[in-house]
Amino acid sequence: RGSRDLPPGHALLHHQILSYLAFIDEDPNVYRFLNRQVPPDRERSVTHHSGFSRLIADSTADHLRSAGWGKRMSVAAADLFVGGLEAAASRWVEERTCTAEELADRLTSVLWNGFIFGGMPRPAEQRVTEGIA
Repeated sequence: RGSRDLPPGHALLHHQILSYLAFIDEDPNVYRFLNRQVPPDRERSVTHHSGFSRLIADSTADHLRSAGWGKRMSVAAADLFVGGLEAAASRWVEERTCTAEELADRLTSVLWNGFIFGGMPRPAEQRVTEGIA
């Protein structure tokens, strides 16, 4: 099932993250090259780790704008999304601790639910009082 067949939402986000990780998993050296090398005839991105990540961030921001997000918010969200995904993927390429599917599940959870609900421990007082009522 392609991303064009999925409605906006959790499933589409998961599909996109898993597709990115599957691309990396297929040939990690291509990812390393795209992420770390700059062709000699091209300037290094001054705003992003690589020209590749800038390209993905710009495309993501365009998608968010077409979905109704404002220009500044779409750029900020795209940079956060792409930068975080790039950092997690770069660590995963070098330090495999789980499958692409498991990492996609975790990243989707954090991005979809936010950091408070995506994996951070809840305050102790909430855990203690659960089930007492």
